[in-house]
Amino acid sequence: MKRKVIVAFVVFTVFVCILYVYNNPIILTHIESEKFTEGEVFVPFNGEYDFKTFKLNSSAFNYTVKFAYKGHVQLVDDTGNITINVLQWDKINNIERFYRKAFIDSELRKPSWTVDGVNVHEIEFRQGDLYSAAVKDTDRDTWIYIAAPDEAETAKMITSLRFD
Repeated sequence: MKRKVIVAFVVFTVFVCILYVYNNPIILTHIESEKFTEGEVFVPFNGEYDFKTFKLNSSAFNYTVKFAYKGHVQLVDDTGNITINVLQWDKINNIERFYRKAFIDSELRKPSWTVDGVNVHEIEFRQGDLYSAAVKDTDRDTWIYIAAPDEAETAKMITSLRFD
C-alpha cells in the first residue's frame, strides 16, 4: 500500500515538472545576457536611436526602459506618449507569449489605413487616441510594436527602423 502511494506521488511530481518545463521552454535554453536594463536611458546620435538590436529615427528627446521582462521590453519617450514594445518571442514562456501575442493581434485587427506605406491602427485610451504599427523580424522571432499620438510619427518610426 505504501509503495503505491510513493509511486503515485513520484509519477505526479514528474508529470508536474514536465508541464512546468513545457510551459517555460526558456529554462532549457541558454539565455544571452539581457540587452536592456530597467531605467536605462537612450539618447539619439545624429537623430537616430540605437537600441542595440535595432535602430530607428524619432522626434523624442530620449527613451527610458520602463518595463523589462524576459523577452519583453517597453521603451517610453520623455513625454510618456510614445511607446516602443520589443517582444522576443523565443525568450518568453508559453503562457506569457499567448497573452501578449493575443493582445497585439487584437490591436492589429482593428481598422487600419496606410500612412507613408505603413499600416497604422488606432488605439483608443481614456487619455486620447494613439496610432500603432508593428514590424516583425522573422529571422530573430522578434516584433517591434510602436504606439504614438501622431500617425505620421508612427509611420516615420516604422519606415526608419532597421534591425542589426
